[in-house]
Amino acid sequence: MLNGGPGSAIYWEVGSSATLGTGSTFAGNILADQSITLTTGAAILCGRAIALHAAGRS
Repeated sequence: MLNGGPGSAIYWEVGSSATLGTGSTFAGNILADQSITLTTGAAILCGRAIALHAAGRS
């Protein structure tokens, strides 16, 4: 994403679940049906992770 920012509106639609691997960085919005996992050191620099049917964590 060159010169992108919060208003860039890039969405990645995932059919079931998504995992961002160890130490990865991500830009954009992830829309997953079941779950989204960020492993150790993974980060979303600009965007959101939205799982439609996942259980919440506290």
